[in-house]
Amino acid sequence: MNNNKLSLLQISDFHLFSDPRAELMGLNTHDSLDSVLSHIRSGNRKPDLIIASGDLVHDGSSAGYQRMEKMLGSLPAPVYCMPGNHDDKQRLRDLLGRQCSDRHNVCAPNRVDLDGWRLILLDTVVNGEKYGHISTQELHRLEQELDSAADRQILIFLHHQPVPAGSAWLDSMQVKNAEALFDIVDSFSPVRAIAWGHVHQAFEGERNGVRLFSTPSTCIQFAPASERFALDQTPPGWRWFELGPDGRLDSDVERLQTLPQCDHSAEDAQGYS
Repeated sequence: MNNNKLSLLQISDFHLFSDPRAELMGLNTHDSLDSVLSHIRSGNRKPDLIIASGDLVHDGSSAGYQRMEKMLGSLPAPVYCMPGNHDDKQRLRDLLGRQCSDRHNVCAPNRVDLDGWRLILLDTVVNGEKYGHISTQELHRLEQELDSAADRQILIFLHHQPVPAGSAWLDSMQVKNAEALFDIVDSFSPVRAIAWGHVHQAFEGERNGVRLFSTPSTCIQFAPASERFALDQTPPGWRWFELGPDGRLDSDVERLQTLPQCDHSAEDAQGYS
């Protein structure tokens, strides 16, 4: 920890498979994630905690989650996982459990309280669907988590984007009832930011004083402002947050130096969309 700030790392959209040799649009997702994790482990920036924000195992397989847990377990901080639309969320939670510990640093909680901040991991997954939706139960939990936060600052994580990404094909899969989320957020001043994965690209914005962030994927990247599916030629990336005890939040994106081999001529999402 540096100057009483929390260093938070967000990684997202691994799209692992049961077979470590499997590829997504010509890219080996296991090798790509391994390269990202190696870079993070060897870098000068050390996270205090890590959020893995969904689409972790593309085929939802037990073998994929077990291998993911082993890979993430090599990181020097607890890793809090949440499901995306490609995940089997019950299998994810059953295999990882809700609590991290010194001996088991990969888990799938609903919230994390740490040093003046509350991180709320909000489930937007609808089983069998690609779009996002926040259930009545999850909205009620969000209200409770915000109401009981006392003087903690709030950072909300979800998988699907609650605002348009600017790509028509991607925005057909955003959170369908985002207005219900924002109605609640607008009532609680300690909410500093909302962050998500899903869109395989970096974005920063603001709404009513709440900052908005999307995080690149550890594998393929989607071209921004594209009406139809298209891949971008930027390398895999991840997002850092520096969280101050006074509510200050700074964020930036890092990427690998080189673009892994993939099929940029692909004209469909091969099961993604």
